[in-house]
Amino acid sequence: MEKSLGKIIKNKRVKAPFQGMVAQQKVKFSTICKILTNVNGGG
Repeated sequence: MEKSLGKIIKNKRVKAPFQGMVAQQKVKFSTICKILTNVNGGG
C-alpha cells in the first residue's frame, strides 16, 4: 500500500459537496454542462 504525500494532501482537501456523499462522486461543473447540452440536443 503506497501512499504519497501528494495523494494524502489531495484526499484531505477533497470534500463532498453534500452530506451523505463521498468525495469520489464529485463531478466538474463543465462536465455536467456538456452532458446536459448533449441530452437537450443543443450544441
